[in-house]
Amino acid sequence: MNDTERSRKLVLQEMCYIVGAKYDDIDFKELEWYRKYQWTKQQENAFKEWMEFFLYNDSRARRGLMALPKKNKKHIKTFVNFFISVYGWDNK
Repeated sequence: MNDTERSRKLVLQEMCYIVGAKYDDIDFKELEWYRKYQWTKQQENAFKEWMEFFLYNDSRARRGLMALPKKNKKHIKTFVNFFISVYGWDNK
């Protein structure tokens, strides 16, 4: 498994865990898979904190997910906000 596949899987597993979804039950190849569940603002913030920590501390994850994999907190926060705006669950 390469860095991109590994990192994507870990991020999606955490997203599922936070909302009580089963990772293996979701077809992530489906066009709008991220509309299957919803999360509260509190759950979204918990995921955001987790993903920022994950990317800051895992160089393989930064290389696998980010176009510019800099270990810079502001840069990582910007990336995580973008990721959530595109792939995050719908808000309740």
